[in-house]
Parts: sequence; C-alpha cells; structure tokens
Amino acid sequence: MKLIHPNLLFEAPLSRPSDTLSPSDGERDGVRGNLRISNVASSSRRSAFTLVEVLAALVFMAIVIPTAVHGLQIANRAGQLGLRKTAAARIADRVMSEMMVTGQLRSGTGSGVVQEGAQQYHWMLRTDMWPVVNTMRVVTVQVTFPLQGREYDVRLSTLIDSSL
Repeated sequence: MKLIHPNLLFEAPLSRPSDTLSPSDGERDGVRGNLRISNVASSSRRSAFTLVEVLAALVFMAIVIPTAVHGLQIANRAGQLGLRKTAAARIADRVMSEMMVTGQLRSGTGSGVVQEGAQQYHWMLRTDMWPVVNTMRVVTVQVTFPLQGREYDVRLSTLIDSSL
C-alpha cells in the first residue's frame, strides 16, 4: 500500500488500517525496516527531458542525418567508380591485345561495345603519330561508361613501331 504525502512517497506494508506513517518515521537514514522514503518532486524532475533539450536534439539530428546520408552516397559512388574503372581498364587491355594479335592496329581506328554483367562499356581505338619519333605511333583505347548520371572514361595507350 502507498501513502502519499505532498512531497514524499512512502511504501510500506501496513498490517492494520490504524497503522499510519509520518515523514519523521524514516527521515534519519532514509530506510527503516520495510519503510522506503523517496522524494517524488525531485525525482520526477531529474528523469524527464525539457522541451529545450528535445528541440536541441531534433535540430542536431536534422543537421547530422542528411550529412551522414550524403557521405554514404559519396562513399558508394567512389566504390562503384573504382570497380567500374577496374573493369574498363581490363576491357581496354583485352581490346588492345586482341587488336595487336589480329593485326588490326594498322587500321588506326575501331570501336565497339562490351557487355560485362549488367553494364555496357563502349570502347574506341585511335592511332596517332608520336611527335618525338616519326617511326612510332601512339595507340590509345578509350573505354567509356556511365555511373549515376555521369560519363567516365579510362584510357590505355602504348607505342608501336609503324615500320612493322
């Protein structure tokens, strides 16, 4: 049974209805037998948040959450870009090796599309004279791919002897 005083809460088993408790029964050390005294007014103030604290937390979350989401989007784009650039470099190396083995580097140009998984990579081969030595040519394979609405490319170049 609980007996409530305006500022104090008493909890004690009462054996008879005539048993009553007063604030002085447990004031010395806070606990007397089965009697516990707690200050209701001060404990309720300590356990609640004020409106200002709640509003400050909401403002803080309104700033932090969008910033964190934007950071995750940037990290995701960087990861996807790294994976796709690796695949594009592998495709450029494969195209250049194939063109070299088949002798198609002499033609000077070429283009095509390579499907890798769900992604399409467009490649273009170009041959130019090397300005330093007239007998050498620069062969470049450029592979382009889209990622999140933007076009990216990877270029792989090598020198070949034009007299061969």
